[in-house]
Amino acid sequence: MFPLLAWDVPVSHAADTQARKKLTSSTLTEINSEAVVAVMYADNDYRQWKGFRLIANDGSWVRWPESQSIKDTFGSVTDTNGKDEMPAGEHVYARASVTYDVLNRMAIDARLDDAHSDKVEHTLKHFDDGLDNDVWIHDRGYASDRLMARHIQTQHHFVICHPLFCG
Repeated sequence: MFPLLAWDVPVSHAADTQARKKLTSSTLTEINSEAVVAVMYADNDYRQWKGFRLIANDGSWVRWPESQSIKDTFGSVTDTNGKDEMPAGEHVYARASVTYDVLNRMAIDARLDDAHSDKVEHTLKHFDDGLDNDVWIHDRGYASDRLMARHIQTQHHFVICHPLFCG
């Protein structure tokens, strides 16, 4: 697909490290958006269900190495011992959120945010990546009036598994 790039001059480990330090946290997301997602949907030749693109969104916690600079960026979460509410420790975490095209097996967007950010708010940020022919699929953790109202307001098709019926 891509021609092999040949380098006449070897790159030192120090130069490689310095180059990586210049990358921003959004670099990989931007590359994915422009080089993968835009190309995939450019010609409308992608898998669909009854004319719809099936979009799933989910989030998770990402535990980071203990570092003051990372803690300042993402925050920390206090863990408990599981028996009572007594704090057992504090660790650096971020909240990750990914929007995924289910049929084409492709991440459309991914975001990292503060450990204490709201996962529904993350989903709302992904709406910019939506198309008119999307059906958004959410699990029980996203059953909120705010998210459903926004889907209706933006005329999105959506399915949310309600906690009463999904266990």
